[in-house]
Amino acid sequence: MNRHRKGFWSRCSALAFVVLGTAVPANTSVYVDNRLGVVAAEKRVVITAPQPAQLVFLFQTNGKPDNEATQFLQAAVEADVRGSGMFSAVSGAPVTSGGILRVTVNNMPQKGAVARGAVVGMTFGLVGTVVTDQYRTTVEYLPVSSSLPITRSVEHAIYTRLGAKAAPQHADKVKSDVIAIKTIVEQSLAHALNDMAGDPVFASGAIVANASAVP
Repeated sequence: MNRHRKGFWSRCSALAFVVLGTAVPANTSVYVDNRLGVVAAEKRVVITAPQPAQLVFLFQTNGKPDNEATQFLQAAVEADVRGSGMFSAVSGAPVTSGGILRVTVNNMPQKGAVARGAVVGMTFGLVGTVVTDQYRTTVEYLPVSSSLPITRSVEHAIYTRLGAKAAPQHADKVKSDVIAIKTIVEQSLAHALNDMAGDPVFASGAIVANASAVP
């Protein structure tokens, strides 16, 4: 296998051609599912008295830890958590009078991606396909005052279009895998954290920016 793309970059959809030694068609592109999107401003929950938290992040592929991907995305995840405004401080170490926030992103590549990619490569892109990478982001927060965690999970997806195939529906084209995965993490975290912020166990003082707009 070509070693210039390993760890996180070894998604079956992205490496189908590298593994099999075939040429990547010029019309290969990456898309992010657009049905989740960003959190609407009127639905954002504002925490009136944020507390510090320890952040523990893990990236997985089919439920197995991927240390290289975890390191690659660590800074982006930290920035997204800080940007939520839900915590007064975010640290990788235990914090005094603060809870523990665990973020797990599990990538579930589509089965048979390599075989489908082989067909595209052998026909030089005349036969196309779309390969889907599903992502499940799970956020678990353990308050300092509780023994029971608050958990939220969000599903998202990246599509890789290979060869002569129509673009996937409900998706926006992005320039690279890097942009795709960071968009997935940012949007998934935003929705999971915002939903968690509205949980009375998380913060009894949480208010909605525009309560009349929230169903």
